[in-house]
Amino acid sequence: MRVEPPLPDIPAVYGPAQPLPEWLAAGVERVLRDLQRPRPLALRLGWTPPGAASLYAMWSREARRPLSVADPFHHLWVQEPGDDRLTGLSVDEGSPAEVALALADELQVVFAESSVTWGGVRPACPGHPHPAEADWHAGDAWWRCPQTRAWLWRVGEAPDP
Repeated sequence: MRVEPPLPDIPAVYGPAQPLPEWLAAGVERVLRDLQRPRPLALRLGWTPPGAASLYAMWSREARRPLSVADPFHHLWVQEPGDDRLTGLSVDEGSPAEVALALADELQVVFAESSVTWGGVRPACPGHPHPAEADWHAGDAWWRCPQTRAWLWRVGEAPDP
C-alpha cells in the first residue's frame, strides 16, 4: 500500500489533519490492499476527530443567539498527491472489519474517479465486468459478487491476480 504523509491542508474549520489512529488505519489498510490492484494509486490520508468542527448551527430562543453543535464524526481525508480535490469520509470508530465495511464503497468511488485509475473496476469480480461489493458475512467484512451474490473473499485478502 502506497500512502503519502498526512494531508497538509484540509478545510480550516476542521483544523490540521492528523495521522490515522490505529483503529482507523487497520480498517483502511484492509480495503486498500484490495483496491491497490492492478496498478497502485498514491494517496495522502489524514484524520480529524469528532468535535474538530462546528457544523450545525441552530437558533436558541432562550439565549437569543445561534448555537453551534460540535461535529460528531471522525473524518478520513483522502487525496492524490498533486491533486487539489479532497474527499472527506465520515466514519464511526469500530473494529478493523467494521471500519473496512463502512469505507469500502466510498473508497471504491475514490479509485473510480481518480486521474490514475479512472473508471477502473476495483476489486475486480472474477469473471464479470463489475466490481465486487462489500458486505457483512460470518462476522467479518467480505467482498461478494453483486450479480450472483456469491461470497468471494474477506476484505483485505484478495487473491493474487
